[in-house]
Amino acid sequence: MASPSKVDTSDDESLEYAGHSSGSSNHWPDEASTGRNNRDWLRFWVWSFLTTKTYPGDNKRRSCLLWVAANGYQLIMAFAVIFLLVLDSTTDVTVTTSTYWYSELVLTCIWAIEYVLRIWSCIEGQPRVPSAAFARCKVRVRAAIHPLMLVDFVSLVSLVVDLCIDSNELRGLGALRMLRVFTLLRLERDWRICDPLLMVVAREGRLLGGAVAIALTMLVCCSVVMFYVEAPTNPKFGSVADCLWWGTTALTTVGYGDLYPESPLGRIVASITAFLGIGLFALPAGIITSGFRNEQIRRRNKSHASDSPQDEEAEELKELIQGLHQRLESFELRLQAMHSELTAIRAEQKLG
Repeated sequence: MASPSKVDTSDDESLEYAGHSSGSSNHWPDEASTGRNNRDWLRFWVWSFLTTKTYPGDNKRRSCLLWVAANGYQLIMAFAVIFLLVLDSTTDVTVTTSTYWYSELVLTCIWAIEYVLRIWSCIEGQPRVPSAAFARCKVRVRAAIHPLMLVDFVSLVSLVVDLCIDSNELRGLGALRMLRVFTLLRLERDWRICDPLLMVVAREGRLLGGAVAIALTMLVCCSVVMFYVEAPTNPKFGSVADCLWWGTTALTTVGYGDLYPESPLGRIVASITAFLGIGLFALPAGIITSGFRNEQIRRRNKSHASDSPQDEEAEELKELIQGLHQRLESFELRLQAMHSELTAIRAEQKLG
């Protein structure tokens, strides 16, 4: 595999996060003949493994094995995150079992090493690897404050905090164990699961905002009406806040049953609210579904548009080949005619 060139870079070069290489980094000069020290080669291979990047001109078998190993590691770590949350259970004295604690300790050590390696090897993502120590330090600092690296850091801190809490004796600290949920952000870092949803929300944000505004307006109106209708005879609807909880369950058609109207007029209002909720709270889901469909069509059209220039070039090449073939046929006919004429001339000369 080709190695990045080891030359200085200016301070204003743009940083590329360890998970996203720059477009100009596809052209790596081969410096195997000049020789790079083992530390530089190791850093390059670590960066390639953590970012699953391969480059034109690489050995195909080696690049394929590297890609499979890197994605296999990310898949194992994704299952480890889910396994870590599912394995947790509570006992009488300790917050969790010893099996969970040791499993979390092992994964914390692995992810801490991975975080350090990402910071150490991120300079390989530059179009040119800086040789000055200050320039490399600057690149690493900028990589550390990248949003995706901050996700890694928050996940790592949540695991360390979780490991430090091993008893229920200090009341209130147990709630900090909820920070372990931040480890799920690693799935987004490696697989970018939410990218399509975020793109749809960004494109349909105005429609979604309008639907949410209408839903909130309807929620407040129904809750206030129910309060004035039901509060005089039903003590459960003692405040508008209680009615807001009822309105939420009614409009979303959940209906927990802890609050329900008892007067005939209140039941009529509840029935109208339930019917309105069926269509009203379905609006955001419909907008998102339509947005996903439009995004799929857009990507398909974009793919066809990117393929169309190649198709046009293929058609032009085909027409050129057909034209050359026709010219060759005409030249062959002319040669046959010239050969016939030469044969006739030779026959006349012999007779003469």
